[in-house]
Parts: sequence; C-alpha cells; structure tokens
Amino acid sequence: MLIHVPPDVDVLAMDVHKSTISAALLEAGSTRPVIDNKISTDDESIRRLVSRFEDPRRVWACYEAGPTG
Repeated sequence: MLIHVPPDVDVLAMDVHKSTISAALLEAGSTRPVIDNKISTDDESIRRLVSRFEDPRRVWACYEAGPTG
C-alpha cells in the first residue's frame, strides 16, 4: 500500500520490542533520518521522544512489532 504523506508532515517510524524501541524520524521533504536511537518502552521515555518535536500534530507515526512488542 502506498500512502501519500503531505509535504509538511514528519514521519516517525518505530520498531517495537519487549523492552526497547528503535526510532527514526524523516523530516518533511528529507530522505535521511534525523533521529535514529533506541529508547525504553516505558511511558516517560516515549513522552520524552514525542516532546522533542516542535509540533507533534505534524508527526505521523508507524510501528512494527513482533509477538513480544
């Protein structure tokens, strides 16, 4: 499935595991990730990640999770 991302939207991709999340962000119009780090799956770590964005309403998030994520 091909999804059109509006030009002013950032895309946050997460690979979710039991105790960690690998996250990457593509800013609007970019072809290279600007965030590529591993965070914990606890609420506070996820809130810190989201708070890094100037306007979280402009972020589309997607994730991939296996049977333990």
